[in-house]
Amino acid sequence: MEMGEGTSVHWHGMHQVGTQHMDGVSMVTQCPINAHSSFTYRFAASPAGRTTGTRTPVCSAARASSARWWVRQAADPHAGLYDTDQPEHTLLLSDWFHELGATKFAAHHYSNGDNKPKGLIINGRGAFAPSSASDPQTPRYVLSEFRSGLRHRVRVISNAILNCPFVLSVANHSLLVIATDGAPVVPIEVDSLIIYAGERFDFVLTADRPPGNYLLMCGRPGRLRLPLHHGQSAIVSYAGIDETPLQGAGNPAYSDMLAGREASDGHLYTPQINNVALHMPPAPLLYQFDDVLQSHICNNTDFDPSLETEFKACHHGLRLGVNKTVELVLIDKGFTFDASHPFHLHGHYFRVIGME
Repeated sequence: MEMGEGTSVHWHGMHQVGTQHMDGVSMVTQCPINAHSSFTYRFAASPAGRTTGTRTPVCSAARASSARWWVRQAADPHAGLYDTDQPEHTLLLSDWFHELGATKFAAHHYSNGDNKPKGLIINGRGAFAPSSASDPQTPRYVLSEFRSGLRHRVRVISNAILNCPFVLSVANHSLLVIATDGAPVVPIEVDSLIIYAGERFDFVLTADRPPGNYLLMCGRPGRLRLPLHHGQSAIVSYAGIDETPLQGAGNPAYSDMLAGREASDGHLYTPQINNVALHMPPAPLLYQFDDVLQSHICNNTDFDPSLETEFKACHHGLRLGVNKTVELVLIDKGFTFDASHPFHLHGHYFRVIGME
């Protein structure tokens, strides 16, 4: 770990029923795992579906690493919709930075640096625009062995931290979406799908086109003003086609003219829910609740209007009744800029019942 700070592993898709202390969020369900120490996670793999484990340093999500795995079930309700389900047909979308996470974090929080990645990679590979993106010899990830006439299940995981969605499509093919976030959904055929950070989608791609190579594109929606290199492509390759090896052009030179930039004062906004910013507690709330000063725990369930004019930070928590149905209304005020970010809830599924 950089700078010897603590870390933990939290899980997207595992409900941790009866093992809440294994959920892996520092200072909520456990203490951070300090440098040169270890912690063993033990839990029942449930529910079935595709999931990820993310190792997150205490001070920066930008330096997180992740792993992916499947939890298979005996009877898949959509098993009749596909013929193949191979681990090789899994895509992991990740951010790419040209500098260490600690450097990026410091510039963003203590100067005028941003937290935006320089690009996107698919399963660890990809082109960096603008020059290399147009070079046909730039290495891209290849999803191979798509046999003609068969229906292939493809799994996509977004491990990006960029606060905007990506649009994913495959040239000359439609996508039959059958699952999202590890849960089966009513199948829907689309030309493209939109995926946000932390989301997972499963779709079926039918290899019904002439055998060849087809471009899988993952880019920004047209309405978002992002650099062109915030996108990536991979290759969907049919089985049995002729292949001609390409001669690599070698590693291109890269000169970072910003490496010696002068730092200046910046202004960073703090995210809030109900006008309250989260201040992490000094001890895990799950099993060391008595070690946390009760005066530092608060909530704004009634939405006190006075908090509109003052900054408030606390150990923000909402108390919910066991086995109660709870309705959450989320309003994105978009105060600082036109950004978007997904909402996910550890340990639960939830139903979206309305959107505007």
